[in-house]
Amino acid sequence: MTMSLLYRRVTLVGVMLVAAATLAAQAPGVPDQGALRQAVVEAVVARVGVGADVDVRITSATSPAWHGDLTSVAIDPAARLGAPLFVTFLAGPGATLRVSADVHVVADYVRASHSLLAGQTLTAGDVTPVRDVVPPMPLRHLPTAGEVIGAKAIRRMAAGDIIQTGFVQTPPVITIGDPVTAIARIGDLEVAARFIAADSGRIGDLIRIVNPDTKRSLRARIIKAGTVEVFNER
Repeated sequence: MTMSLLYRRVTLVGVMLVAAATLAAQAPGVPDQGALRQAVVEAVVARVGVGADVDVRITSATSPAWHGDLTSVAIDPAARLGAPLFVTFLAGPGATLRVSADVHVVADYVRASHSLLAGQTLTAGDVTPVRDVVPPMPLRHLPTAGEVIGAKAIRRMAAGDIIQTGFVQTPPVITIGDPVTAIARIGDLEVAARFIAADSGRIGDLIRIVNPDTKRSLRARIIKAGTVEVFNER
């Protein structure tokens, strides 16, 4: 083999290696497990309530054409604890990342201290606050004792039942026209701005909020009276 031919072959191999590395860097791929877990944790906390401790184990992640970030997330509306949780991250047409995860949640919630009747106004003696593992149930906001005391039961409950948002009628903590503080989180960055509520709602509800200057509306989840978190779930 002549030196000239050897040089051309070595040069060709070098070009191919550089091209392969460039394509690998540009190719869509699945984010690392840590980033996925944290994104799912944040989405679950947004559903269940601030203060929940969430443990996530990613069981699968499929990405036919992923090249986005992890800021826009949609949890299956029918998601339940005690079963695999399916989450979709969105980054425009044709760019989706589907994740399956096992999720365990420890949170503050309340159980009925004894049998409760529909129409009954709940007092402190009617409920037992606990902080414990949330058993298999729909993945929704879990009201605390402060939210349900004074509320009216809209269905019969047995002693020990977890009191869910749909079991009681509570007054809205935000009403149409109220000024609200809207919080948005992008990675480790958190920003806040003043908006106007376009809907009424209780803690955990999704409502529309309007920027008073631009009149642009966004969806946000109520996290407490006067405060909402801009929500990317679609």
